[in-house]
Amino acid sequence: MEWLRHLYISYNSILRYKFKLDGLSNLETLEGFNTRNCDVNDLCKLINLQQLEEATFWKTDNQDFAAFINYLNISASHLRQTSLSVNFSSEEGELTLLKQLLGCHHLYNLTINGFIPELPEYQSLSPSLIKLKLFGCKLKEDPMPTLERLPNLQLLDLNDNAFVGGKMVCSANGFPQLKTLYLYRLHHLKEWEVEKGAMLNLSSLYITCCKRLEMVPDGLRFIATFQQFTTGDMSTKFNNKLLKVNGEEGEDFYKVRHVTTISIR
Repeated sequence: MEWLRHLYISYNSILRYKFKLDGLSNLETLEGFNTRNCDVNDLCKLINLQQLEEATFWKTDNQDFAAFINYLNISASHLRQTSLSVNFSSEEGELTLLKQLLGCHHLYNLTINGFIPELPEYQSLSPSLIKLKLFGCKLKEDPMPTLERLPNLQLLDLNDNAFVGGKMVCSANGFPQLKTLYLYRLHHLKEWEVEKGAMLNLSSLYITCCKRLEMVPDGLRFIATFQQFTTGDMSTKFNNKLLKVNGEEGEDFYKVRHVTTISIR
């Protein structure tokens, strides 16, 4: 199959033997790579690979994960895009690998599932990251001061208690390229502050099931690019500050009046 240039491996495929990738020297796009079905050492043989999409690593595969990080840092100069999902626990070895992964310059789309006690310093993060999704990480310290320094980040998804603190702050000049932000099931979040000058390219904001959040940040009113604001399963207090009642605007409505589309569910 030397002629093959694009290969998709179904996430639900359960193979009796690992799928061999050797012999695919002309492959340019590989989607669905996962360590249950493939040998990470075969990636080095894909000398023309440009896009590695939706690769998945499991928390029991530390040896493979280490080999993959080594591949990204040493043998993947031909890669243009890498999309990766990692399932973590809080073991010492895994956290070391996570820090190494976050510094890989060929990584543009990363999803992290599982508990991690803290993020590394922003200097250790790859500036190439465009999309970052955190699920169930239970970070105790506000992740925004670190993540807002990523110069090319366009999408951030904080999901399922990714952060378990009570307050987040987005500072002026932070998130210079962020266009889409998801805050979902952050059950402990009470206060979110957005300073003037933060997230100046934000287009879409989704807040769902953050029932302790008391109000939308005042700083949202300074974001001229803001087009889509969607909330769902929020507290009555939060909603009443936005909704119009008997023709009267809620006390927080002025913060999002300029938004093109507002959906409160």
